Amino acid sequence: MMSRPWARSSAARVVMAMVGEGLTRASRSERNAMGHLCCRFELSARLAYAAGHGLTSTRDAMDIYAEPMATLGDRLTAAREAAGLDIAAMAETLGLRPETLEGWEVDQAEPTASLMGRIATVTGVSAVWLLTGQGRGPKDDSATAALRAELAELRRLLAEAAARVERLEEVLNHG
Repeated sequence: MMSRPWARSSAARVVMAMVGEGLTRASRSERNAMGHLCCRFELSARLAYAAGHGLTSTRDAMDIYAEPMATLGDRLTAAREAAGLDIAAMAETLGLRPETLEGWEVDQAEPTASLMGRIATVTGVSAVWLLTGQGRGPKDDSATAALRAELAELRRLLAEAAARVERLEEVLNHG
């Protein structure tokens, strides 16, 4: 299991071990604080990493809900949205304050194991998927599937561009 200084609770350590080198609590906070610019930088860095490590399959390298691309909070948000619930409705269904659910979705805290089971039941995904991105995730309708396909293609193009940038930087630095 990987040790992270900000993974203080046992739930955080489990999530960090499962997510691996994906979005961590620190990088997620940076993304929230800096907005889309930082998010694009993180995506470019991940795409460069994927291209540099021979990950050519879009599904293998770019599944945004499987490790290492997503956090527990990302998957909670995806499951809630796929179930057609807003934060207030899901919080009410679970008997929580909306602020608690929002905190989980931005990875400021983690739900307990019993709440993970309830979330999985309410959203129609497996608890394993919520933790790891593997297993039964949210169902896509055809419009969402088309958007995901377009997003995957854009990510593939970004990966190619990131690999070219890296090669050019190597040539300039060593040439």
